[in-house]
Amino acid sequence: MSRFDKGAVVWGVWMAYFAVVELVSVFWKACPWPTLSSTVKDVEGFNVWVAAVILVGLTILNIHITFQFLPKLYRMITGA
Repeated sequence: MSRFDKGAVVWGVWMAYFAVVELVSVFWKACPWPTLSSTVKDVEGFNVWVAAVILVGLTILNIHITFQFLPKLYRMITGA
């Protein structure tokens, strides 16, 4: 298994876990944990700068994860 495949498995498992936790907390109203978006909203009520830093960090992480795999996926799909 190549390093790319291991990375795809790790990030895929993490995203699946995150998606399940978020969807359960959104659709099951008696869920004991909050969603990430409601947590950021609650933090924003205390301090706008803290919420801004959290959102910037999440955005950078999302961009990093997305663009880390795009060139290799393009090469795999097109065979270039």
